[in-house]
Amino acid sequence: FLGWEKWYMKRVDDQAFLAQAEAQGFKVMEVKKHNLSPLKGFMRGASEEAVAEWVEFENKLNRRFSAEQLDKIMWSTTVVVQKP
Repeated sequence: FLGWEKWYMKRVDDQAFLAQAEAQGFKVMEVKKHNLSPLKGFMRGASEEAVAEWVEFENKLNRRFSAEQLDKIMWSTTVVVQKP
């Protein structure tokens, strides 16, 4: 949040990662954006129903907008690839 990177986290350019994966022969099957921070903080201790509603909201956003559009508000990325 403050621009500090720890050994366990680093900002990765999604497009650069996807290009590298494809250059190595991987086929990109799906790219989804999500926010881990609310799930780790605000939603900690929430009911299973509340967490399910949050995840469904993020899934709706992923269906409506591209990963590039969502990158402005959702910082975590899940990439599903198929091995060559």
